[in-house]
Amino acid sequence: MRIKMKLWAIAGPIAAGKSTLVEILAEAGAHIIDADKLGHRVLEQAEINDAIECEFGIECADRSKLSELVFSDSIKLQKLNQIVQPQLEKAIIESINNVSLMNPQPPLAVLDAAVYFQFTSLPKMDLTISVTASEDFRVMRLIDRNGLTKEQALARVESQRDLYSGFLEAEVVMVNDGSEEQFKKAAMKFVVEKFPR
Repeated sequence: MRIKMKLWAIAGPIAAGKSTLVEILAEAGAHIIDADKLGHRVLEQAEINDAIECEFGIECADRSKLSELVFSDSIKLQKLNQIVQPQLEKAIIESINNVSLMNPQPPLAVLDAAVYFQFTSLPKMDLTISVTASEDFRVMRLIDRNGLTKEQALARVESQRDLYSGFLEAEVVMVNDGSEEQFKKAAMKFVVEKFPR
């Protein structure tokens, strides 16, 4: 008898360390559905590109300019999400369906979606997880990892402030305010304990 694939969602604010947990789950055998990559494909759709150009006067191809614009203005970010989110949710649902039809089916599919708790039409998850960290920690990481100025890093962190209560809705909340090695150990322990067998 075939065991039904489990479905998890991992959310969390920018630069909190979500990708570390996702990488460990992938190494353990989970199939990862990357909402960010799917979002980039959605931005390549002609009708989405046209809608963004009409709203902001910027082509999707100029992602750095678009990011700079929306991360410094919460209203513009909200408008961008309104344009992109419906098509992104469709793409995620299609990806989940495709993974469920794989033979052999993976024991676990993980939706890696920073703003999972904003979505409204996705199937029910077997487990929701958030990886969070303090704002100071995330600002430092963005400066070190992405080469942003302090002002740019703060703008990106502050653009997600309204989402923070959503991150805390997860069934499991992992706080990553220590060293990278400490969080890796905690994430590996979690995966060993919770990964579907």
